[in-house]
Amino acid sequence: MNKAQERAAEIAAQVVAAYVSNNAVAADDLPGLTARTYAALEVVFAGQPGAVAPRNAPTAEEIAASITDDAIISFENGRRYRSLRRHLNQLGLTDDQYRAKWGLPDDYPLVAKSFSDLRSNAARAQRFGGLAVAAE
Repeated sequence: MNKAQERAAEIAAQVVAAYVSNNAVAADDLPGLTARTYAALEVVFAGQPGAVAPRNAPTAEEIAASITDDAIISFENGRRYRSLRRHLNQLGLTDDQYRAKWGLPDDYPLVAKSFSDLRSNAARAQRFGGLAVAAE
């Protein structure tokens, strides 16, 4: 057994013990549960990136449904955000990394339209982006 397999076996034993202590598991199901848990952890600890099932890229309909006037729905956790940038920053993702990870188009918005309009109107009200007033 290599180190990755040993570590997977240790963690699998802990996970299965915790699961069994909180859930009813038939004795016949225990070997299968243990084997599945070990196999999943072995893949993680072995660092085989291709062995883990890749996430399914969202369909065009799912992408369109994730964009509303009031919010953008994150593909990371399914929650609604007025702006995804802070959420992505917390996950350590840039805008481009998020779009690439989920197969989103380059023009996929990261800010809800209503929020963008609100910020734009506030900036216009304060005359941001306008010509500077000449000092007298």
